[in-house]
Amino acid sequence: MKSYPNVKLLITDYSASTFEYLTIQEQSKIIFFCPDFDKYKKNPGIQNDFLEWAPGPVVKNQELLGQTIQTYSYEANEQGVKQAKLLWNQYENGKTVGKIMALVKKELGEIGGKEE
Repeated sequence: MKSYPNVKLLITDYSASTFEYLTIQEQSKIIFFCPDFDKYKKNPGIQNDFLEWAPGPVVKNQELLGQTIQTYSYEANEQGVKQAKLLWNQYENGKTVGKIMALVKKELGEIGGKEE
């Protein structure tokens, strides 16, 4: 996280921030705080194998969250982090935003009757 070099740990739920964090933090330290996991799993739903690929511990209450923050070890989760990076960010090369902007500009140019 170039803008936030002091960020050492991401605490999230089911957010896409996980995938972004995996791309910008070399040693991605993530804790999933999901007190509504069982309910959320039913509606709206979550991937069946979420607990298998989650690149960090999944905790369901504040007490466990506090304990997990105190005892978190990147080394214990390193393999899961590497697998998640390969699974979800295999095409990430740092040029995605530029490619998207070029595509948007091209499409807008075509819609407006001119191409840049």
